[in-house]
Amino acid sequence: LVEIDEFNTSTSDGNYRSNSPITLMKTNNLVNLIKLIEIQKKELTKNNLIEINQQFVDIK
Repeated sequence: LVEIDEFNTSTSDGNYRSNSPITLMKTNNLVNLIKLIEIQKKELTKNNLIEINQQFVDIK
């Protein structure tokens, strides 16, 4: 037996799956935010490595 209401789907095993467009939108926003954070992290790492290399050059 599967019950469907406006926002949730109850499956026969007792689990619930949300059909809410707001929830799907929030999930998509979180995925995009995670991707953005990963890109920024890579850029910061790259910039830090460039700076460290420059410091080594300056020391020599």
